[in-house]
Amino acid sequence: MSSAREPARTGPSTPVEAASGERLTVFATRWLQSLPVPVRPVITARRHPHIINRMALTWGDHHAVADYFDSLLISSRPDRRGFAVEVLDELVDLQQAFMDGRIG
Repeated sequence: MSSAREPARTGPSTPVEAASGERLTVFATRWLQSLPVPVRPVITARRHPHIINRMALTWGDHHAVADYFDSLLISSRPDRRGFAVEVLDELVDLQQAFMDGRIG
């Protein structure tokens, strides 16, 4: 669901800190850089580093990753704000590549 108007998904070379003060770990940064550029969630990493940190830690466990995608993308809480469109696009692209077996 990427568009030509989005920035290139090259990703951070150093730990990133979100407005909330959360930081992307070195481990998560390496994991992020290991992903193919077309599905690299760099906007998500900038805005929600805790998501990328957890994704990197669980990446080796197919069921844990699938469950985490579900928890992110399927809301069971009616008061949940949801993600910005560009973050949602990245997460859906990454999930699709993961579920199709192109990565993971």
